[in-house]
Parts: sequence; structure tokens; C-alpha cells
Amino acid sequence: MPMHDWTKVEDGIYHDFHHLWISEIKRALNQDLLSSDYYAIVERVADDSSPAVRTLEELNIKTQTIAKISSKNQLAIRDASEDRVVAVIDILLPRDQCNPSLGASYLLKVVECLHRKVHVLVIKPFPPIPIFTSYEAIEKDDRTLVESILVGDTLPEMPLFLTREKTVMVPLEQTYMAAWDYFPKRWRKVITGGNL
Repeated sequence: MPMHDWTKVEDGIYHDFHHLWISEIKRALNQDLLSSDYYAIVERVADDSSPAVRTLEELNIKTQTIAKISSKNQLAIRDASEDRVVAVIDILLPRDQCNPSLGASYLLKVVECLHRKVHVLVIKPFPPIPIFTSYEAIEKDDRTLVESILVGDTLPEMPLFLTREKTVMVPLEQTYMAAWDYFPKRWRKVITGGNL
């Protein structure tokens, strides 16, 4: 299934798909891809100034503070023995792309994660060029792998780094298709121009 043009619908409609897709990625990681040494969990992240969001710390769950990349749900991959965050998967929202001040501050948040030895996979699924970026936090030089596609192209599998030696390939196409199957037909027709 090709990557769709999400600019054809309002942000709130895409936000619903975002929830479906992130849940499918989590399911794939926990059921098939991660060893029992790791687990993926959806976490709500927000600006530090937003007291309305309950954090895992407030729920008395042992956790490591991770960089607040954006105000939404993202996937945290944790080491099962210490509950330490080892990687983050962030699927951007339309508002992330439209905010002119986001670019530099977002990049600083990614660098902050890498400095803490937290690997990052960023998914920007919007035209004109959807971009998928995987950052590996390693001792001396962080490594970045970038894939770009066009609307209508098949989504790539992207590496999710867990340690220097352990990497899993995230099946973006498979999880996107699974999320698409649960997305309301009314909006699938709008996005595809009526072709289901």
C-alpha cells in the first residue's frame, strides 16, 4: 500500500490514524520483533509546562525521564530489567511540520536523546517528501540513516537501534497497512479519491 497524502484531511482526522499506526507498531514490536529483554509502550509526552498530562512518575512507575520531543503519544522502547528507555519512535503530526520554530528545537530534543544514549526513529509522513530518519546513539559519533519516499511509494523498513549490537527493523509498510484497515472508510475514500 502506498503512502497517502495526509494533507487532504484535517489534522484531527490524521491524528486518529496516528493513534492506530503507533498502536500497530507497538503490537509488531512486542509480539514479533523485540526479545523479552525489551518492551514497547505508548507514552504521552508534552511540554514541561503542561501539568494536565500524567506521567509515569506520577503513577509511581520506575522510569527514566526522556526528552519531550513533542506533545503527543510516542513509543518508548524500554529495557525490561531496568525499565530504562533505550529508544523512542516518534511519528510527527501536521502541526509539528507547520510550526516554524519546531525545526531547531525539535533537533535539539533529538540531540538530547542521543546524548542520553537513547536511539530515535522519526517518521515524517507528509508531502512533499515523507522522510524516515533513524538515529543511533553511539559513543563517539552518532549515526543517522535517512530514507525518503514520494506520496504513492511503499514505506521502507527502518532500523530501530537498541544497542550498538542490537537492531530491529520496524515494518512501517505492514503496520501502516494494518492501521489503514481500521481507519474509517469515509476518510479512506477522501484520501484515496474514492478508490478503496
